[in-house]
Amino acid sequence: MSGGQAAAGATAERPLGVAASVAVVVGTLAAIPIALPSGYGLLWVASYASVGGLLVIRRPRNPIGWILLGLGWSLGLLSGEMDVTPGQFTDGSLSLPEMGLAWLLNASGAAFTLFAALMATFPSGRLPGGRWGTALRVALGVDVALAVLTAFAPRINVNMPGYPDGAMVPNPFAIAPDSPFWRAVPIGLLFFVGIGIIVLAAISLVARARRSASVEREQIRWVAASVGALIVAMVGGIVVSGAINNGIAYVPAILAFAALPISIGIAVLRYRLYDIDRIISRTLAYAIVTAVLAGVFGAAVLGLQALLRPVTAESQVAVAASTLLVAALFGPIRHRVQRVVDRRFDRSRYDAARVADGFGARLRDRLELDAVSAELASTAHAALRPASVSVWVRPRSGEETP
Repeated sequence: MSGGQAAAGATAERPLGVAASVAVVVGTLAAIPIALPSGYGLLWVASYASVGGLLVIRRPRNPIGWILLGLGWSLGLLSGEMDVTPGQFTDGSLSLPEMGLAWLLNASGAAFTLFAALMATFPSGRLPGGRWGTALRVALGVDVALAVLTAFAPRINVNMPGYPDGAMVPNPFAIAPDSPFWRAVPIGLLFFVGIGIIVLAAISLVARARRSASVEREQIRWVAASVGALIVAMVGGIVVSGAINNGIAYVPAILAFAALPISIGIAVLRYRLYDIDRIISRTLAYAIVTAVLAGVFGAAVLGLQALLRPVTAESQVAVAASTLLVAALFGPIRHRVQRVVDRRFDRSRYDAARVADGFGARLRDRLELDAVSAELASTAHAALRPASVSVWVRPRSGEETP
């Protein structure tokens, strides 16, 4: 099916009825309390589950909404926490509901599979054909197999008080935990295999964008812009965190990860779809500025700490001075980067700005009203290409319009 046919089918699709919509809303809201103990988890669940629920109601036949809703639940389970101790998993004192909840909290395999499926099927909700379709079907099959392996492995990771990164405990539903099979399977490497499959699906998304119809290409560009901002925010967080050893450096990455489903919702519903050029230019410009300033901040902190170490053993002076330096550089760097990015990604705005700047420069040398009017009409024609241009001059009081 072509992109135009798919778009027409999506447009004609009926939303869910009232009863089904209420059920989806209840299911969406039910995922939020699970992540209440975790601030960032609550933000992620709220964004993924709410956008997924909205898409399910508006486009029930498109799997993208269902995948986002499933991701909201998976992220909620991943960030959930149990008020238990590791010893309760070994002495058998957990009840059956507690064992079931612990098993559900270890839902990382499902999250990886859903992310890969999201990248592989966006925006139509169907896998592509050809070689990419075959590769993605094999990759998703491997991803499902990995999810099953991690679900029934001898040990699982459970969030509990006193263990910020979770605790590895015996899996109450492990299958043959003493089998040599589990010693031969590198469970720790499955995480990187899952990441690789997601990257493969993302690459296929970019490849499909090059040969897709105009609407589908614009939809993919929305997601590509948000993924790019997420990658830059994560790299910036790693650089800044290494310099100041503070988790606040990852706040931009947390917010960018929560913004990803919002961009997907905009793309699927095609709301203000063709504003993507300006949004891409702004997002890319601020991402580049963030990365540059993060590098400057990290280098300044390390350099000033080395210089000031003979004078003071504290690092607050270096951090404060680096912060002032970054604040002073923000404006000049942002303006220069924005001009460079606009030249590539928002050319119409860049050209219009050049025309307006040229008009302002020439206006300083024009004093006669007729010359200014002619210059204004010429500028409007160059910037907007209208069918006709006319200039109306308001008469002074006591004069009649000729």
